[in-house]
Amino acid sequence: MIDKPVLDRARKTLERAAME
Repeated sequence: MIDKPVLDRARKTLERAAME
């Protein structure tokens, strides 16, 4: 299972990549 903090971090990174 993945920790929630890790998921949040990955999601933020994905959002940042999608923005650029």
